[in-house]
Amino acid sequence: MAFSKKTRAQSKEDSRRRLLQAAAEVFTEVGYKDGSVRAICQRAKVNVAMVKYHFGDKRGLYGEVIRFVSDVDTRRNLQEQAKKETKSPEEALRLAIHMVLHRLITQPSASNLHLRLILNELSRPSPAITDELQAAMQSLYDEFRSLVGSILNLPKNDLRTRLSTHSVLGQMAYYVHARAVLERVWPEMTMSTKQIETIADHIADFSMSALNTSARTSQACSRTGQKAVSRKAKS
Repeated sequence: MAFSKKTRAQSKEDSRRRLLQAAAEVFTEVGYKDGSVRAICQRAKVNVAMVKYHFGDKRGLYGEVIRFVSDVDTRRNLQEQAKKETKSPEEALRLAIHMVLHRLITQPSASNLHLRLILNELSRPSPAITDELQAAMQSLYDEFRSLVGSILNLPKNDLRTRLSTHSVLGQMAYYVHARAVLERVWPEMTMSTKQIETIADHIADFSMSALNTSARTSQACSRTGQKAVSRKAKS
């Protein structure tokens, strides 16, 4: 009898774990809105009723998925590594782009899924966002704003800093969300390690060129404004 109870308990825990793994994959692939409970259960190979048993509903499942794939400490270590291994904001941004893009595209793991969920919410916000995911999103967003702001010589809350940060993040999001389309229109793009490196370098080069141009334009405008004020004061 004890053995039977233990076996049932193990079976329930196994179904719960498989549901979490399947849900994490489905939500990162199609988002919360389009991630159906039926599709999740088919992938997990469990009865649909098990979602209600373990999590209550789809929203409850999503909240547990966030905790299941949470990898905040590892992500924070990556950000700290980007700063420690480089000497300038430009180098730090390049390294951050490389590290995040690799983790978004390579074989799914807990930390990769966590980053992809964050990226999904930044580009396709769901009504089921949790406090934990909100905090993780804010952390990643703030880190990139800080790097971009340093390159622009602007505060991280400046509108130009925010817009530029969205442009950098948007480029990475494109290669994640459009992967299925890319495989059709660009068959040679198989997302090999070397190709991911090339993409990351392109995003970094493209972004840095725009950021440096914007920084020079802002500085020129600032100097022009200062000269105008000086001439007005003398007159």
